[in-house]
Amino acid sequence: MAQIRLGLSRRALMGAGATIAVVGGAAFSLGGGAMRHTTFDDKTFNRGNAAEPDTLDPQKIQTSWENNIVGDMFMGLMTEDVAGNPTLGAAESYTQSNDGLTYTFKIRDHKWSDGVPVTAQDFVFSFRRILDPKTAAQYASLLYPIKNAQPVNGGKMPGSALGVRAIDDRTLEMNFEYQVPYLPQLLRHYTCMPVPRHVVEKHGDQWLQPQNIATNGAYILKEWVPNDHITIVKNPHFYDAKNVTIETVNFYPTQDYAAALKRFRAGEFDMTAGVPSSEFQWLHDHLPGVLRVTPYISVTYIQFNLTKPPFDDVRVRRAVSMGIDREIIASRVMRAGETPAYTMVPPHMPGYPGKALSRFKSLAMAQRITKAKALLAEAGYGPNNPLKFEYAFQGTSDARLVAVALQSMWKGIGANVSLHPNGQGGFLLGVSLAAETKGLDQAAAEALVSAAHEVCPYSNAIKGNIEVALSATALPAKAA
Repeated sequence: MAQIRLGLSRRALMGAGATIAVVGGAAFSLGGGAMRHTTFDDKTFNRGNAAEPDTLDPQKIQTSWENNIVGDMFMGLMTEDVAGNPTLGAAESYTQSNDGLTYTFKIRDHKWSDGVPVTAQDFVFSFRRILDPKTAAQYASLLYPIKNAQPVNGGKMPGSALGVRAIDDRTLEMNFEYQVPYLPQLLRHYTCMPVPRHVVEKHGDQWLQPQNIATNGAYILKEWVPNDHITIVKNPHFYDAKNVTIETVNFYPTQDYAAALKRFRAGEFDMTAGVPSSEFQWLHDHLPGVLRVTPYISVTYIQFNLTKPPFDDVRVRRAVSMGIDREIIASRVMRAGETPAYTMVPPHMPGYPGKALSRFKSLAMAQRITKAKALLAEAGYGPNNPLKFEYAFQGTSDARLVAVALQSMWKGIGANVSLHPNGQGGFLLGVSLAAETKGLDQAAAEALVSAAHEVCPYSNAIKGNIEVALSATALPAKAA
């Protein structure tokens, strides 16, 4: 599924719709240049943003389009520079103990948008809140490297046992179970963004209302009209407000990529979050100054419901996975630089050797189909008892194309599949493969898939069964 992203970081535009993207293959953008002729002034940025958010609570969001907005309003201890690398954010400095298990952060002298100082206690409150089982944060497991985080999240220890404490108002200490070499990258993730303790405690679930919310990032929420637009405006208390040149950002849900492209070309958007794959080559040829292509690291995947038939049978899962021609999906359906995925971890992950691969990667497609049919026969399926299941997918135009291709491929192994687009809530999309990994132990595999399976209602069933489904992953793409 081709998606479009602006090839600049949030820090580069200070919230003007620029964030990190999530797509298998390359990250793209349509923005600025000669196409811009909106009726708005140069202080306003209008952005097509994929889908309607479920929430703007940084500890409860799950999607890239929610992160696009939340990341412009909140800032963690670390943020990113113009190259997308970790750099200091709410922290102005930090030190590391000799054993690599304790980090001490000096909190930058800055304020929430309501003028109240941001303190180390806000971060302690925020880490305890996201790991509180009552919060039901989907990404809480990303923070399990923190001392006692997993038992706290599991309700086996109180929040006070968490390895995060405020030494004073501007000094935060974090203790870890083991060394975390990717900590700078982790600390810029939205799970590590602070929430204003004084506002959350006062307003409870209503703290995100525009009249209540307080943020420590470049922008603050002004208006949210469901399924129409979200408007954020410049935060005058942001520590670097003098360098925030765009004063207003409007986010518009744009699941229909074709319609979003029309709105972009009509001058309604300064940037769009997606274009149809079928239009990629035309845009590349005719609007090279507008279309921007950059590499991106991600995996598109399908997840099975392991709690009931037919996918409680590993043979069925393997057959369904092996029945997919990933090369066709990447080269002829997605068509935007994606490459077939045979591992849960995409290429170019810093420090990762990339040796874990699916065992059937070396088989020709005809051999995979033969093997898939044999597995289904072993499981009791065949011409007189065909495998039947429903496939739910995100309701974007490109996801529909992929779904139709998958349906045809699964028919080739004797499976009858009904397609069910389920709107923005659908995370079962893309090209599938069962991640029968080798060279990766169970604990490591579970850690790698944690960010994938917690968006699915069947997350608990995944442990001990690393048959997660994947699709096309990113390789470097030449800029247009």
